[in-house]
This record gives sequence, C-alpha cells and structure tokens, in this order.
Amino acid sequence: MKTEILLTFCVVVLVGITGCSRQTDISAKVTNVGIAPIDSVTISVTGNSYYLGRLKPGESKMSKLFPKSESHLEVTFRNAIRPYRKFNAGTYIEPGYSGTISVDVNDDSLVSVRDSVSISN
Repeated sequence: MKTEILLTFCVVVLVGITGCSRQTDISAKVTNVGIAPIDSVTISVTGNSYYLGRLKPGESKMSKLFPKSESHLEVTFRNAIRPYRKFNAGTYIEPGYSGTISVDVNDDSLVSVRDSVSISN
C-alpha cells in the first residue's frame, strides 16, 4: 500500500513538473549584408553561445537559442581590420518564448534587427 501511494505521488509530481516547464522555440538568423566576409560569427544569450563561423557577403546562418534566464542577444565577429566586434541586438527573450530574431550585419556594424519573438502558449 505504501509503495502504491509513493508511486502515485511520484507520478503526480513528475507530471506536474513536465506540464509546468516552458518550451523554448527561439531561433536567431544572422545575415551578412555587407560586401566583405566576416569571421568567427558567434551569437550569445544568457548561459549559451552559438558559433556560426564565417559568413560570406549575402550569406545567412541560423541557430536555435536556449537562454538560461532573462536575456538579450549579442552578436560578435571579426573582420579584416578589427579583431573583435561585439553588438547588443537589443532584444528581450527568456525561457518559454518562441519566434525568430533576424540580425543583419556588415563587416563593421549591426545594420538592423527584426524580432518576432513572443511568449509561448
């Protein structure tokens, strides 16, 4: 009898934890809209970084994002002249959000950010 009660309790707790967890489905796309390639492109959120590598002019790369808590998106890369460029894309995300953040960069600056992220239901 005690075993059945303990098992039932464990199942209820597990179902409750699973049902309360917030699913995150956020993607970020970085596009090089410039005329020169950029290297070592990395996007970062609280607790995680995602290496995208080299982006040729006109090329885009995308990655899923898994922020550990409240976060913004940062984009870093290097170009032929400057060894390190870092930009705050100015978005707000957290676990449980979904959507896409599109960031356009050239070899020297962050050009534009489009954010279609919202709270998941």
